[in-house]
This record gives sequence, C-alpha cells and structure tokens, in this order.
Amino acid sequence: MIAVARTLELLMLLAAIGLPISIVLGARRVSASAGHACADLGLLEAPGAGLAILTVGASFVLATGGAVGAPWVVVSFWGFVAAAWALMVWHLRRRGFRLASLRPRIGRMGYWELGGLVLVVGLYLSPFLSDNQLEFWHYAGTDGYYYMRIAEYFGNFGTANPPTVGLYDAASGLVSDEARKFNAQIFLDKPGTMASLALLSRLLGLLRTRHSRR
Repeated sequence: MIAVARTLELLMLLAAIGLPISIVLGARRVSASAGHACADLGLLEAPGAGLAILTVGASFVLATGGAVGAPWVVVSFWGFVAAAWALMVWHLRRRGFRLASLRPRIGRMGYWELGGLVLVVGLYLSPFLSDNQLEFWHYAGTDGYYYMRIAEYFGNFGTANPPTVGLYDAASGLVSDEARKFNAQIFLDKPGTMASLALLSRLLGLLRTRHSRR
C-alpha cells in the first residue's frame, strides 16, 4: 500500500503547486454571482499544471549546472508556491470573493476529466493492489536504476560536476556519460524527466543517499 500512499501524496503535492497558478492566470472561470469556484478546470487539472511548473523550474536549475535538489532550490521552490497562494488570495479578494464562501463545483467536462484521472491512476496502481509485496514496478530493470541514479546525482551535485569513473565506479558510468554530453552541448536524455524526478524526490524525501563523485 506504500505505492498508493505515495501516489496520493504526489497528486496532492502537484495540486498544491498548480492550483493557485491556474486560478491567477485565468485557466478557469469563477462565477461571482454563484459564489463558488468551478473545480472542473481548477482542481482537476491542478496536478498537471503543478507538474509543468515544477518541470520548468527544475529544468532551469539543471541547465545552469546546479544541484536540482540543493537546499536553496527546495526553499526557493516552496517560497514560490507560498507567493503563488498569496497572489491567489489577493486575486480572489480583488474580484470581490469571500474566501469562506467559495465552494468547489465539478462541471460536465469535469466528470470526464475525473474519470480519466481515476482510470489512469487505477491502471498504474493495479500491480501494487494485486500484490501488496510489490514496491517497484514501472521501468523495472536497467532503465529504472538508470533513472533513479541520474536523478540522485543531479539532485546532489548537478551536471557541472560529472563523476569520475574508474574500475570500481560502474554505478556512475551512465551518469558521467550523460553529464559530459550535456556539458558539451551534444545531448541529454529526457532532461525534463530527470530534473523533475530529482526535485520531486527531494520534496518527497526520497533518494537521499549521497554517492561519492568518484
């Protein structure tokens, strides 16, 4: 059940990031006369908006060579989220809403979005629900380790400091190759995926083990 708990935790985290931005930028319409907020565009699409915001921010840090999971990045990110929520409150008050009177409402299209979200999450979690001993399933094998190892290193050290690889440093081989190609402006495999995974893992308290650069 740890996978179910982590999935819900991830969705709530991304929703908390994306909801105020989608409101402020007018991604949804709020009816002042009805006195409530429409949830079909705000609440249900907030996780996607949150993931987009997190990916852009993490990718920017990755592009500068900094450690994506550095304390200053985490603090700055949460500061941005807090500022976004403050801006959302100011925006709603400016439009004459009383925050205590706001109520979520799901429109007709919102039910399709909710159904799609439940379907996707259900399919993803089905292996874990059928086997409560299962802890890791998606991209099992080389790709799974490869993703986690790169995210761990880029989160701790960034791309500006590729690890040195010797006879006993097989765990850093793929990381070093990716970092050196990136610094030479040749190629980096899925930079948005690696950057967002590195920052999300730090926000959720995962991948904390630090490997040496050697």
